Amino acid sequence: MLGGSGGHRTVATIFTAKDRASGKLSEVEKSGDRARDSLEETEQQLDSVSTAFAATGAATTALGGSIALLTNRFGRLDKQFQTIETTSGATAAQMEQIREAAKGVSTQLPVTLAQSTEAAKQLSFAGLSASESMAALSETSQLAVAANMQAGQAAQTVARSLNAFQLEAEQSRAVVGALGSTFASSATDIQSLAQGLSNVQATANAAGLSVAETVGSLGLLASSGLAGSKAGTSLNAVLRRLTSGSGEASKALDELGLSMEKFTTAEGDLRNLPTIMSTLSDRMEGVDSQAEKIRIAQQLAGAEGARALLPLINQTDELSRKINSNLRAEIQGAIGDLSEMDGSELEATSEALGMDVSGETTTTQLISNLQELDEQGESTEQIVSRLQVGLGLTGDAAELLAQDITQTNKSAKELAQGIGGVVTAEQLAQKQTETLSGQITQLRSDLQVLGYEMYQGTKPATSALVGGLRSITTPLAQNETAARALGTGLIALTAATGVSTAVLGAHVVQLKLATLAQQGHASQTVAGTAALKAHAVATTAASKATWLMTASTGQLVTATQAKTAAMWTSITGLYSSATAAIADATAKGVMTTATLLAAGAMSTLWATLGPVGLAIIGLTAGAIALAGILKTDFMGAGEQAGAVLGWFGAKAGQAWAITKQLLGILYELGRITVTLGGMAFLAPVAALLKLPGKIRGVAPQIKSAATELPGEIVAGLNSLGRWKYLVPLVGPLMGAHELITGTGPNV
Repeated sequence: MLGGSGGHRTVATIFTAKDRASGKLSEVEKSGDRARDSLEETEQQLDSVSTAFAATGAATTALGGSIALLTNRFGRLDKQFQTIETTSGATAAQMEQIREAAKGVSTQLPVTLAQSTEAAKQLSFAGLSASESMAALSETSQLAVAANMQAGQAAQTVARSLNAFQLEAEQSRAVVGALGSTFASSATDIQSLAQGLSNVQATANAAGLSVAETVGSLGLLASSGLAGSKAGTSLNAVLRRLTSGSGEASKALDELGLSMEKFTTAEGDLRNLPTIMSTLSDRMEGVDSQAEKIRIAQQLAGAEGARALLPLINQTDELSRKINSNLRAEIQGAIGDLSEMDGSELEATSEALGMDVSGETTTTQLISNLQELDEQGESTEQIVSRLQVGLGLTGDAAELLAQDITQTNKSAKELAQGIGGVVTAEQLAQKQTETLSGQITQLRSDLQVLGYEMYQGTKPATSALVGGLRSITTPLAQNETAARALGTGLIALTAATGVSTAVLGAHVVQLKLATLAQQGHASQTVAGTAALKAHAVATTAASKATWLMTASTGQLVTATQAKTAAMWTSITGLYSSATAAIADATAKGVMTTATLLAAGAMSTLWATLGPVGLAIIGLTAGAIALAGILKTDFMGAGEQAGAVLGWFGAKAGQAWAITKQLLGILYELGRITVTLGGMAFLAPVAALLKLPGKIRGVAPQIKSAATELPGEIVAGLNSLGRWKYLVPLVGPLMGAHELITGTGPNV
C-alpha cells in the first residue's frame, strides 16, 4: 500500500518526469528525421549528377567512336575512288558520277558499296575510261549477283572480254547477256564459263568469232562433259588448227572433199561457227565408223582439239540455238537500258533509230517501228546500222534482229516474245535479290550507302579538325628544338596532372568524411533517442519497485514457511526411499537362498543316475550355459551361442527327441537358476551402492534450503542473538545454515 499523500506526490512527480522525457524524446526524433531527410536529399542529388555525368560521358564516347569508325571504314572507299580517278583520268564531275553509279548499284542490287567500288576500280584497271566504267558497271554488277561472284571478279571477266573481242564499254551487255543466257541453258555455272572464255577469247576474236558464238560453244561443251578451262583450251586448239591451215588439217579436209575456202569469206575471215560445223557434220556423215571419225577429228584439230570438235559437229542445231539465245539476251538488255537513259541520250537514240523512243518504250513497240522502216524500203544493212548506233548492239546481234524483221513473216509481238523468252543475267540477279540471303546482303548494301553518306557529312568537320591539328604538329615536327621542348613540357604537365589528381582525391576524401559525419550525427541522434527511451523504461521500473517495497513483509514470512514445509516433505521422501531400498535387498537375499537350495536338489537327483546321469548333467550344463549366453547376450556372444545350439539341434535327430524335450525343461530351470543367482549376487552390492547415493543426495538439498533463507529474515533473527534458535522451524534451519557455512557464534 502507498503511504498517503506523500505517496501520491511521489507518483505525480514520476509521471511528470515521464511526460517531460517523452517530449524531449519526440523533439530528438524530429531532429533525427530532419537530419536523415537532409542526408537522403544530398545523396539523391549526388546520384542524379553522377548518373547524368555517366550518361553524357557514355554518349560522347559512343558518338566519338562512331565518327572514328565511319572515318576508318569509309576512308578506305575514298582511297579506292582516288585510285579510279588516277587510272581512268576522270574529272571531278566524272568521279562524282562514278560515286553515284556505285551507290545506285548498291541500293538496287545486293552488292555492297565496297564491292561496287571494287568493280569500278577493276574496270578502270582494264583500261576503261570513266564514262566506259560507268557504262559497264551496272551489267557487271548484275553478272556478279547472278553468278554469286565478287563484283571485282565479275568486272575483271567483263573487262577482259571487252578488250579481247574489241567491244565498246556500252557493249558489255553482250558479254553479260551471253554468260547469263548460256548459264541458264547449260550444265555449267558462270564462273566456269568465265574461266573457259579467258582461255579462248583471244584466239576466237582473231578467228572472227563473236562473244556470243564463243560462249555458246563453251556452254555446249560443258553440257557434253567438257567444262571450264579445259573447254576453253580445247576450243582454242580447234580454232588455231582451222585458221592456220596446217598440213594435217589440209589432209583431213582433202579426205572429206573440203578445202579451207569453204570455211572462209571473200575477205579471208572464218565464216560463223555454226556454218563451219554444219559443213563438217555433213561430210562426216559419210565416214563409216566412229573410230574413223575420231581419227579425222584428231587430224583436223589435234588430240586436244578433237575433244571439242566432235561435240560441236554432232550438235550443230543446239549450237545455233545457244548462239541465237545469247544474241537475243544482248538485244533484250539493250532495249532495257532505254529506261536508264537521260533526256539527251534518249534524243540521240531516237535520231539514230529514226523513231521516237522513251524510257517506257517496249520491245514490241520498237520492233513494230522497225518493221515500218522495212515497209518503207530500208534494207537489212540499213536497219543493222541503225541498231548498232542507236542501241549499241554488236554486229551479230544487230544482224539477227534485222533479219528477223526483214526476212520473216512473224509479227512484232511474236518477235518480242522470242526476245523476252531468253533468260538474262538481269533476271537471274533479280531472282537472287528476292532470296533471304539476297535480302540480307541488300540490307548490308543499304547500310553501307547510309554510312558512306554519313561519313561524307562528317568529312568537312573532321578534315578541318585534322587540318588544324596538322597546322600545329607539322611545324613542331619540322622544328627539332620545339619538339624537344615539347617533351620537357610533357614531363611538367604530367607532374601537374599528378598534383591535380592528388588535390582532387583529397577533395573526394573530404566529401566522404562530410558524408560520414552526417551519418554519424544521424547515428548519435538515434542513439540519443534510444537512451531516452531506456530512461523512460527505467523510470517506470523504479516506480514499480517503490510500490513493491511498500508491500507487507508478512507475505515474505508466509512464503518462507511454505518453502520450509516443502523442503521437510522432500527430506521425508528421501528417508522412505532409503528404507525401501534396504527392504528390496533383503528380499533378493531370501530369493538367493531359495535358488541355492533348488540347485542342490537338482544335483542330488541327477547324481543318482550314474554315468549316464553324469553325461546328461554335462550336456545339460553346457546347454544351460549356451542358453544363458544367448538369452543375456553375455559379452556380445549371444549370436555365437545361438549358432552352437542350432548345431546341437540339427545333429540330434529324431532319436534324441525325448532328450530335446528334457533339455528344454532343463533350459527353463537353468534360466531361472541363473537369473535368480545373478540377482542374489548383485542385489546386496546394488543396495550398498545405492544407499549412500540416496543419503548423499539429501545433504545438498538440506544445504541449499539452509542457504536460501531470505536475507531480510536472517537479518531480523540475528538481532535476537542466541534466542533465535528457539524460533519454531526457522531456528533449527538457522543453526544448520551456520553449522554448514561456519558463520555461527563461537560457543
